Amino acid sequence: MFQESISLDVFQDQYWRKQPCRLGKLYMGAIDLCFEDLIGLAQEDNVESRLINQQSDRFELKFGPMTETHLSSGSMLMVQNLESYSYDLSQWISEHFSFLPRWRIEDVMATLANEGGNCGPHFDQYDVFLVQLAGTKTWTLDEGGHEDTDLVERSDIRLLKDFSPKAEFTQECGQVLYIPPGFGHHGIASDNCITLSIGIRNPLISEMASHLADLLVQEDFSDQSLSDEFSGAAIGQHEVSRLGEKLTQALTKSDLLSVWYGSYMTLPRDSGLIEQDPDFDIGIGEFRAANPQVSLDLPSRIACQPGWLFVNGEALALKADAPWLLELQQRREIETHAIPQADDYLLLALIQAGALDIYPDD
Repeated sequence: MFQESISLDVFQDQYWRKQPCRLGKLYMGAIDLCFEDLIGLAQEDNVESRLINQQSDRFELKFGPMTETHLSSGSMLMVQNLESYSYDLSQWISEHFSFLPRWRIEDVMATLANEGGNCGPHFDQYDVFLVQLAGTKTWTLDEGGHEDTDLVERSDIRLLKDFSPKAEFTQECGQVLYIPPGFGHHGIASDNCITLSIGIRNPLISEMASHLADLLVQEDFSDQSLSDEFSGAAIGQHEVSRLGEKLTQALTKSDLLSVWYGSYMTLPRDSGLIEQDPDFDIGIGEFRAANPQVSLDLPSRIACQPGWLFVNGEALALKADAPWLLELQQRREIETHAIPQADDYLLLALIQAGALDIYPDD
């Protein structure tokens, strides 16, 4: 994990979702990403990127794909979803952030800037780990508690109206800064600065409720209705209570919430990067012989719970416990011999869902 860091228990008890903290230093040599690589990615159609230019006290936002081949002074380039394109980065996350369920990591964003590059003081609605990959960046932080009403109106980016910093940190290569939701922060780059932002999935209740409602529509509640009794011209409390009971019954239907939650949290950030193969026809024995190790396809997400495997937003019932799935979930790769032949149906399901990197050495 982190060098000279606080313990995981202390982090969870004192800092997680409570206050920012420094988390020691990580080895960054395994990540082979430079300015030229990241700018090249930002020029591709399928890569999500943003360019922020500061003009005096104004910030202008441009969405990719980019046409620029270098960053001008005061510009900041953001390239999203890097773990879907870099195997080294994905493995680095598995090694150093194994204390987090992998399905809780939303994505890794690289922020590139020359001296003075910044995107203004802002706050996020999710937890973020800021890791310095190259150069240095100076961060100032406030005391938090921000809501969207604290943002500048009619701005292209999420700028805070008022920002009163109370702490300052200068991050060098490998150093990690954790910032919980709602804390204002402002990072100013040195020359040739690259920062990795590891964002944690923190969906709003309103977003989750909308997705859950879609699932309820698909469930077999066609014979369910209010079935109320007339109680006068005004809406009666009994009527409202009965409605609440029926909705509660629907939401607490056996396995509904757990299956929905696993499906929701494994929805891929970009489903267009996943190539399903429902007609995969090679024998699993032949597949095993050709693949001494299997790896998850970079854009894919899986999660496990007793009785279920979730793959890119879909739920698959397990015939029996399959402990190796948890290792695949966290490490994203596993030796083929560690997978019992009784679980060949799971291997086939993962292949057909496009979740495995088939024949990665070809």
